[in-house]
Amino acid sequence: MNARKRVGMVAWIERLLFSALLLIGVEAATAAEPSAELIAAAKKEAVVVVYISTVSPVYQEIATAFEKRYGIKVQYLEARASEIAERIRTEQAAGKPLADLIYTGLTSMAILKRDNVLDPYGDVPNVRNIGDFFSKDERSPERDDIIVPVHAATWAVLVNPSLVKAGDEPRSWLDLLDEKWRGKILMDDPRALGGGNVFFNATFDAFGRSFHEKLAAQKPTLSREVMVSPQRVARGEYAIYAPMNAANYLRMRGLPVKMIALKEGNPYIVVGLGLLKKAPHPNAAKLLMNYFLEEESQLKYPNNGWRNVVTAIDGKIAEDRKMFVEPRLLGKTPTPERAEELLATAGGIYK
Repeated sequence: MNARKRVGMVAWIERLLFSALLLIGVEAATAAEPSAELIAAAKKEAVVVVYISTVSPVYQEIATAFEKRYGIKVQYLEARASEIAERIRTEQAAGKPLADLIYTGLTSMAILKRDNVLDPYGDVPNVRNIGDFFSKDERSPERDDIIVPVHAATWAVLVNPSLVKAGDEPRSWLDLLDEKWRGKILMDDPRALGGGNVFFNATFDAFGRSFHEKLAAQKPTLSREVMVSPQRVARGEYAIYAPMNAANYLRMRGLPVKMIALKEGNPYIVVGLGLLKKAPHPNAAKLLMNYFLEEESQLKYPNNGWRNVVTAIDGKIAEDRKMFVEPRLLGKTPTPERAEELLATAGGIYK
């Protein structure tokens, strides 16, 4: 056997061994269970308190299933991210923390991390099962020992087929700049935290300032009524709604609308859990974090229009829900400073 063939054979064997090790690792990670000590300590605490700024019925389903399995009560408070952040700061400054976990988008989470109100999560074995398909930027807050990614919200485009004929549909975000859509676009407001700003951040980085200056010249109608906007497209008030939280499409079944994932990808934001400093029930909090990453919990996300983070379960997702997990993702989570800068930039472009 010549030297080239020997090198090729060695490389093939190395790849085979590496693949085998990966399979072993995946099986071990999938089979990981919280320690008996953690479960016992969590049950002794008997309750876990979660502050939530992300509107989704999924966490309620997961909380109910968690209570049934472990007998630990889940209490949660829903409010805007800014209100929750202020509440956390006030409680921690007073030395009287009430909550154990924060459940919010990673932009808000990164600010809390910067403000030093979060602790390392420690014993959460299912973290190893999180798929590596989000931002690869090493500065991203999506990979550390503080924040546990749980799911991703993604944004696509909604059109009214009676106003946007087949073959005339936008296929790229750049297609929104076509003159024929002038005055016909309903748009989530990019000047406020939310889907519009997630879209602004992703496309600003991808296409530059000129894209948004041209889009603003299209005279889109800006709205913060995210639950009403899809209905306005269905009624024919607008031809296009962009961006639209993909999860809202499930509420639109049977109406004259069509969701489109554009070729550059769907803007997204990861939603995660963070363990608050001086948490009154830290063990119950860690156990709940781990439960959010179990297979039965993760499958609830695509079933409700979100993107799961444990990608090993993708093969078990129902065919009519794969539209929520198959499109590529566009953008990354900005640092707190960058997020504030982009918010101000959006305000300067869209008047």
